[in-house]
Amino acid sequence: MKVLLHGCNGRMGQTLTKIISTLDDIEVVCGVDKDTTRFANSYPVYSNLDEVKEDVDVLIDFSNHTCLDSILEYGKKNKVALVICTTGFSQEEKNKMYEASKNIPILNSANMSVGVNLILSLVSQAAKVLYENFDIEIIEKHHNQKLDSPSGTALMIADAINKSLENILNYNYGRHSKTQRREKMSLEFTLFVVEA
Repeated sequence: MKVLLHGCNGRMGQTLTKIISTLDDIEVVCGVDKDTTRFANSYPVYSNLDEVKEDVDVLIDFSNHTCLDSILEYGKKNKVALVICTTGFSQEEKNKMYEASKNIPILNSANMSVGVNLILSLVSQAAKVLYENFDIEIIEKHHNQKLDSPSGTALMIADAINKSLENILNYNYGRHSKTQRREKMSLEFTLFVVEA
């Protein structure tokens, strides 16, 4: 399988580069990144998708939600499957992905970890059992390079909880400077940032 790695010089892009290099049936044939010279990759790195010359089977994206339009355009034009692992999408952007998925395969997830996907199942079950007598709050802790808040993973967990409760909860982002009691129908998010 031939991979185009979008966001190849970021943290996750470099992790995937190393993992894929150990596999026999998959190969990164090119990458796209805003910083094309940051690492000495074994494949060509372009500054945008219009420069890509290689034939690819799948584009894996770990970049930024602002790149979505060009990624969808590339996927549709070249009939390339998309694995979109970026977070921070607006509802409008999610709708664009859904529409594009009618023409090309798209897998979108804010977190690809087996552990996190297990947590989604567990919190859904816990919410059904505990909701009547417990408050729900999601507390996340990140390095200081984290761009989106709440994170895509925190929103996945919140959505899993809310779906299990038939979407009755309203999301409340941060209780800083709020002195009133939490409302029963509120799902709280609290973020702590630590140094990288």
